[in-house]
Amino acid sequence: MRKFLLKIKNRSHLLFVLFHILNIFLSKYVFFKSHNKFIYNTKMRYNVKRFVQGKNNIIKLGTNTLILNSEFRIIGNNNQIIIGNNCQIGDKCSFWCEGNNCSIIIDDDCTFTLNVHLFSQEDYQSIKIGKDCMLSNNIIIRTSDSHPIYNDYNKRVNMARSIFIGEHVWICPHSTIMKGVNIGKGCIIGSNSIVTKNIDKESLALGMPARVLKRVRWERNI
Repeated sequence: MRKFLLKIKNRSHLLFVLFHILNIFLSKYVFFKSHNKFIYNTKMRYNVKRFVQGKNNIIKLGTNTLILNSEFRIIGNNNQIIIGNNCQIGDKCSFWCEGNNCSIIIDDDCTFTLNVHLFSQEDYQSIKIGKDCMLSNNIIIRTSDSHPIYNDYNKRVNMARSIFIGEHVWICPHSTIMKGVNIGKGCIIGSNSIVTKNIDKESLALGMPARVLKRVRWERNI
């Protein structure tokens, strides 16, 4: 009886190993056929999830960038997600591209604290974030409403639009940056804000929708 159980255990282990090898082979085969590129220049990655469906997509992480418990998701072709050097990406952050020729580009020295969601959706849309930006927790930045809305003349009224955030911008907790917004260099977006229009540089803006209150300058140092 003991020998019989040992045989079963050995066979189960062998099947597990074979399944694991087959899974690696298939993933590499699909990777090769789809021409997707995953360029990780940092070793500081912990529990990073990745789902890519499509061709000619790129995920690139810069040197000395720390990423914790985050997710990269791409559906479509010719998309790119690029995070620069010396960035810190905290827990439960997510970077999604859905469509063709979409992009999420984050420049050097940026910090995301917790649960920051970036979603570049619909063809040729982009989210670009400049150097030294500081994003706190529970922040949403997206280029699309995900579902089209039409008027009485069957014309779509909520087209997707790209988002640009300049250098040294501080986005406080529970804020949402809507499609088509440009935020100038050195701005602060206050907590619980919904940004629907462009914000000039070095402005403090807050509210639903966000309104500019005054000109400001800020530093990371306490």
